[in-house]
Amino acid sequence: MAYSFRNPSDGIIKHYLETSKIIAVVGLSDHEDTTSHRVSKEMQERGYRIIPVNPRAAGGQILGETVYASLQEIPFPSRYRRCIPSQ
Repeated sequence: MAYSFRNPSDGIIKHYLETSKIIAVVGLSDHEDTTSHRVSKEMQERGYRIIPVNPRAAGGQILGETVYASLQEIPFPSRYRRCIPSQ
């Protein structure tokens, strides 16, 4: 099975960040030393609402927000974009 995915361009990512203030972070860790946690905390400090999605931590809290097991469980409307950090 061939899998093909291309990250959006920097311009598209900038547009997403300028037009969205609520961001679901799939796999967000509660460990403060992880990149996902540090970046999400920084984004919160810049005014974004971060919605943690992590099936192992579902029902708990990360960064003061309820953790959901999947994107489908988030109880408010949203649109999804997939972005993978560059290596």
